[in-house]
Formats: sequence, C-alpha cells, structure tokens
Amino acid sequence: MWFTYWNHMNAAHTAVLQRNRPMTNICQVLISGEGYLTDAMRYAGADEKYITGDATNKEKFIAYCTTLGTAFGNPLYHWSQVELEEYFGCTLEINEARNRSMIGKTISVLCEDYDPVAEVHYGRSAADAPEIDGKVYFKSPRRILPGSFVDVVIDEVVDYDVFGRAILNK
Repeated sequence: MWFTYWNHMNAAHTAVLQRNRPMTNICQVLISGEGYLTDAMRYAGADEKYITGDATNKEKFIAYCTTLGTAFGNPLYHWSQVELEEYFGCTLEINEARNRSMIGKTISVLCEDYDPVAEVHYGRSAADAPEIDGKVYFKSPRRILPGSFVDVVIDEVVDYDVFGRAILNK
C-alpha cells in the first residue's frame, strides 16, 4: 500500500520505504526529517530535544501529539489524525493532547442534555464531530436547556472527554 506520507517525507525516507526496509518506530516515520511536522512542533514551542534531540521515541511522539492538539483547523492536524488512525490505530494520544491544550480555556458548548445520575450536563463544542470526538461534560448551578449554547471553562481531561464548569451571566 502506498502511504500518503510519501507526499510529505523527504527523499531519504521515501527511498527507505520504496526499498521495503522497515523503520524501527513510528517516530522515524512521522518526525525524523519531516519538515511540516518539525516546523509545527517548533512553532508550537516544543523543545528541540523532542524534535532532533535525545528524548525517547515515546517522549517525541507525545510532543508531536501535543503539537497536533494545538493545530486544530490546520490541515496538518486533520491529515495526521486520519493517517495515524488508519495506519497505526492511534486516536487517543492525539485527542488527549488536543484536549489537554484546552485546560483553562473557555469554549462555547451546545448543550445536548443533562445526566441526572452523574449530575452533569453534556454537549459539544464547534470543533467536536458527533460520534467521532468526545463530549464536553460540565456542571452548572442551574439547568441548561438542550439546544442552548453555554460558555464552559475546561478543568480536566479524561481520555476523549473534557470536563468543566459553566459560566453563566447573572
């Protein structure tokens, strides 16, 4: 199968794949020498040790996922997520990194409903696709009607979901 990475990788990596010589880890495929990704990591403020330095491959991969978490809306985010999921089965790492970048931020959430057992409302932000992305769970001092928009400060991340508290106008 021809990977779309070949459209983004330098000639040395393409030659290795064309000779059917496997790379030893995902970092060699995604980060090593890849201009788009390494530029994005630098722009996002990743330390050089996570790009070309002596960090472990796991640390480099987490730094890469964290960068993707800040790149929502950029084509880099979307094609990386599709390729990582399709070829490597990775989704949680990217989503969790993206969600962690939201901690402390206020987002607008479309309230879907209220869970009386957990005593939380839940909904989605404009960036969340139904049945693909996680949900936004939030506490509120009063009930929010389904279909209403509410501002939510994100306080916590668990896997694909974020948790926060509603900011209500008095």
